[in-house]
Amino acid sequence: MHGPRSGKPAWYVLLAFAWGVACPVVQAQANPPVPEKYRRFFAHYIDHRSMAEKSLNLVGMTKEDVGRSFALVAGVSHYPRLPAGSRELSPAQADRDELVDYLQKEEFFDEVVVLWDDDMNLDNLSYFLQDYFSHRVAKFPKSRFLFAYSGHGFLSGDDSYLLRSSAISFEDKGSAIDLRQLRSLVDEVVRSGYQVLVLLNSCYAGAFLTNTSFGGRYLPKHPGAHAITAGAANERTWSDSRIGPGSVFFETLLAGLGGAADRIPDGGDGIITATELYAYLRQEVQISTDQRQCPQLGDLSAKQSEGEFFFLNRARQVHAKLVPDWNPMLSVSSGGIEGERNGGAGVGAVGGERQWTTVAGTVPLGGKGLVMNLRGSFGSQTIEADGGSLRVELSVSRTAARYEQIQFRTPFVTRKFSGSFAPGFGKTPIAIELDVSFFVIVSTSHPSPELPILPAAGGDFQLGPFGTAACNFSCYYLEIIGSWTARGPNLTASGPIRSALVDRGIGADATARVDPTGYPNFMTLKGFAWQGNSGGAAIPDLVKAEVDGVALRLSSTYISFPGVQSADLKLASSLSAK
Repeated sequence: MHGPRSGKPAWYVLLAFAWGVACPVVQAQANPPVPEKYRRFFAHYIDHRSMAEKSLNLVGMTKEDVGRSFALVAGVSHYPRLPAGSRELSPAQADRDELVDYLQKEEFFDEVVVLWDDDMNLDNLSYFLQDYFSHRVAKFPKSRFLFAYSGHGFLSGDDSYLLRSSAISFEDKGSAIDLRQLRSLVDEVVRSGYQVLVLLNSCYAGAFLTNTSFGGRYLPKHPGAHAITAGAANERTWSDSRIGPGSVFFETLLAGLGGAADRIPDGGDGIITATELYAYLRQEVQISTDQRQCPQLGDLSAKQSEGEFFFLNRARQVHAKLVPDWNPMLSVSSGGIEGERNGGAGVGAVGGERQWTTVAGTVPLGGKGLVMNLRGSFGSQTIEADGGSLRVELSVSRTAARYEQIQFRTPFVTRKFSGSFAPGFGKTPIAIELDVSFFVIVSTSHPSPELPILPAAGGDFQLGPFGTAACNFSCYYLEIIGSWTARGPNLTASGPIRSALVDRGIGADATARVDPTGYPNFMTLKGFAWQGNSGGAAIPDLVKAEVDGVALRLSSTYISFPGVQSADLKLASSLSAK
């Protein structure tokens, strides 16, 4: 990727905010009124309205004009299953940290929910948009609700998607959320809410809009619902380190809230409405990206909005000493900039001291690569397949190393099963055939711990072993991907195979010695050994269907990957490998 104006590396960003770790709840008098399992998503919660009367008076409003303020910030900054160099999206994390901090300190938000990385999924979005916030905004009159998203997005045909953290590619529909689904969930809040604003900084996020703005002068005291997307339906979105650690869209937005976006009337009035903010973003973002990215505004109301969401002009509030001066850099966690320090391949400083290089290589398997035990409608079966490839990505310093990824992928496996089945009690059996074609991926879901590199006899170095017991057998995920076709006398049916084991259960061990010849551009893992298996973990069905009245089921009870016993694996940095 390339920066929009300087030729420096940049990120394509789809903005959705959410925390991938448990967030502390700021408790004033009570816990959030949600089931226990959802409380960890609250980054901020107080059970009384926190908008100060003096802040409202400064802009000609009173507490009678504003209810509670709610926000849902969702997104993804860590994609552990994408190719190396694409797994960390540090601008999205910076967007999250800055926005959450700003909403609490400068905008007096009462409730801020964050869904991030693995927690940014359809189940959690459905609960908070469809159930929780749609009822909260109805319960508290004249409340305002903000939804913001940061992360990757992609376009497939005419449809746009948000990429979830479990994605294995930038076009993985199986690990994505259709923007039409998101729009349907947001509409639940729009229907019951007073003032709603959606901020989507994602590639191709313009597809979220079905109506452009109706135009006209909106009144901040009246109800309304709008969305501002970072770009059009066919546009990528960008970041630029000269503007800030986050995306161009959100860095520009937060700058505008400092006062520059307060344009109506001349000189401003202390309130920055959604349409004022959009006008500022459209101008400034296009300038910053050489017109590669043009924000869009849409009206989300079924009828024309009478009013609109508003922010406070930060400069006026600070000048009146009603809020502290805000420094966005203080809100960005160290984790938010780690990806910039260690992003990409080649040599880079980590922690400000050790120099690391990322190297990678692949070893083909000539012998047995897969042993799979099956059971179901066709009885117990064992499938064995030869071949496959094992890819290793390793970050190395002079004293330690960590596996960024170990991924084994089998070749396609094709099998045919047949049998006679009665479609019902007392009915004549019929012949059914089932063809399956699939491949299996087993891969680390996150980097290993740092492993020591110690001198060994003969001039090599011993790399510490990497075993899954170190992460409670949650280091790896397993996925079976393919298709099936079933044929009966009267019907042929087909469908996808998508079976995954993502939480825990995969056991695998890796050991190796390191020959540092050629470091940092090259090195060799000598005597590299890796094997894995699914243990006793329950693997979802590969096939579950009905053909001519016959229920068919095919599942795997155990999968073994014999792997490699001892191989010399040459690794190269991407700066050297052509």
